[in-house]
Amino acid sequence: MSSQEESAKIECPICAKEFAASVIEAHASKCLFLNESSSKSQETSKRASFFRGDNVAKKAKGVNFKGSTSPRTSPSTSRSKFLAPTIQENDSDKESSARSKDTKPKDSIPLAEKMRPNSIMSYVGQKHVLGPETMLYQLLSKTEIPNIILWGPPGCGKTSLANVIAKACQHCPGGKYRYVKLSAAMSGISDVRDAITIASNELKFGRRTVMFMDEIHRFNKTQQDTFLPHIESGTIILIGATTENPSFSLNAALLSRCRVIVLEKLTIENLSEILIRAIKAAGGAVHDFEKPPNASINNKFFIDKETVKWLAETSDGDARIALGGLELAIHSKVPSREGSSGSGLNFISLDDVKDSLKKTHMLYDKKGDQHYDMISALHKSVRASDDNAALYWITRMMAGGEDPVYIGRRLVRMATEDIGLKDPKALGVAVHTMQSCKMLGMPECDVLLAQCAIYLARAPKSRLMEDSLRAAQRVVANYKDAQLPVPLHLRNIPTSILGKKDRSALPYMPEEIKNLDFLNGQQHDRTHESGLLACKINALKFSTSTKSEPATKTEVSNKDCNEAPAAAEEKKTVFQKMKQLAKDYWHILIPVHIVTSIGWASVFYIATKNGVDIIGILESLHLSESYLEMLRGSNAGHWAVTYALYKVFTPVRYTVTVGGTTMCIRYLNKWGYLKYKNPKVSIQQFKIEIFFS
Repeated sequence: MSSQEESAKIECPICAKEFAASVIEAHASKCLFLNESSSKSQETSKRASFFRGDNVAKKAKGVNFKGSTSPRTSPSTSRSKFLAPTIQENDSDKESSARSKDTKPKDSIPLAEKMRPNSIMSYVGQKHVLGPETMLYQLLSKTEIPNIILWGPPGCGKTSLANVIAKACQHCPGGKYRYVKLSAAMSGISDVRDAITIASNELKFGRRTVMFMDEIHRFNKTQQDTFLPHIESGTIILIGATTENPSFSLNAALLSRCRVIVLEKLTIENLSEILIRAIKAAGGAVHDFEKPPNASINNKFFIDKETVKWLAETSDGDARIALGGLELAIHSKVPSREGSSGSGLNFISLDDVKDSLKKTHMLYDKKGDQHYDMISALHKSVRASDDNAALYWITRMMAGGEDPVYIGRRLVRMATEDIGLKDPKALGVAVHTMQSCKMLGMPECDVLLAQCAIYLARAPKSRLMEDSLRAAQRVVANYKDAQLPVPLHLRNIPTSILGKKDRSALPYMPEEIKNLDFLNGQQHDRTHESGLLACKINALKFSTSTKSEPATKTEVSNKDCNEAPAAAEEKKTVFQKMKQLAKDYWHILIPVHIVTSIGWASVFYIATKNGVDIIGILESLHLSESYLEMLRGSNAGHWAVTYALYKVFTPVRYTVTVGGTTMCIRYLNKWGYLKYKNPKVSIQQFKIEIFFS
């Protein structure tokens, strides 16, 4: 009897696994508990009530879980009686589902949804992510699914890639993974918690849950924190999809646990391949209209290659737009089954596709990356004085539905930041444009915005205001000591107390920073800057920043800058500079020095020979006649004077040598034949130091 009890096995109605009669009660209780805590649907409630109520005792009458079975009752009979209500319920469900399938239109699924790939091999595009040598391809081939965030524009294949992963989970041997699809646009955080609860219960049976969260950027940062502990513990594998920049829209802690996969817009070749697949799936064929198609071919419609190419080119890398336009063209040209019985060939022309793909809006997100990218492109086009590009980008923004007042505010900023005092009228034009946009609104103010953008692009440019303000802000923010007090003569004190003084001679800067000159580029304090070189470098930067009007020598130099601060080094002599150049750039200095020395010697010799009577000078000095006779027959006297002049003019010669060497270094670096010894200090900085010292 005991052998019969051990051999009698009963199938669990929840997990469909067979167990011995002695352990089926314990297993059913455990399985029921897990199912109750994991699902709150009506079907689960029915099963729970079935096991909790008297039905368990009634339906299990033929089986005593303690071990006493009816002698005439076989295991198969008891199992059929035990599962009878469940089988009847499943049969009714099948009948209702069959009726629902009959009443459901077969063509209700959009073409874009029908064409979703089921495997990696059928996935089109994104070779930089799913190429044979990529990391993600290797992982998916081994059915190893990582935590990833799919970031890309609409219609680039984010959901399709998730669908490929879902199919891989279904065909995974041993039921290793289960796939759950949610959308932040339709599901709340409570739905996420319920799915995580089910996932934790499934993990006890050795099944991991892959959760696909579409539009994950719609959750705020607090809601996104819900995923963190469960990703770390391995309860779920998160696959998020977003069209927004994850750096801005997603939590930093979430990004550190997931790998961001950047998907790009589909190319024209990718879209053409997808469209050709869709045409064949819809019962059509791609045909070259130069040759008439064979009427015997069993195709619903024909479409030429040029139309497919045009549709791919105008879809802006969005497969959903391309498939939607194709579907509308097919529905408008191909008769339905209940429609007219047209037996002729159906041709879809380019005009049919154009009618189905008329753009009613622009792809533009006023709060996403495109919003900031467009305004950045407009600002940089105005700064570069490219009026044509400025007109294009401002037109794109207006076509995308951008707020005209926002565009006007940005134009006001451009007028002050990039033009400033070079054209003071530009600020007035921008302010009037912004106010006019508030009064008129769109579409009346579009011409005003275009006019202002072109005016700013054509105006002369100067960043003096922007750079000077930033320099003053750095001094205020980085001043090491306590903030400087207002000088006594500048305070709000009655004039009778101070007395009458000549205010034109009084300093208006604090004594500690009286040598600062923000507008002319000398932004130093003697106690906080490194010395004279930094002062001259800033002066050079200012002179090179104003391209429209090069700075002269008088603009760059300053009497306060010429005097070294207390903590600065003393001025280098020309010999010290020569020595430094010989140490760093000897291979350039030596040829330059030889050439200049020969030039100087030649000049001195010619001048001596043609303009100096060396014999007369020696006669006046009463030199012996024997020496004079020797000199009269040779040029030794001229060479002696030349050597003397050569030595006297040594500082001048060294200065020319230093200048020539500096110029050679500059051009050799510019042409790519030489690199500076110290990359932090450019040759311009070195040259300006030599110039001022």
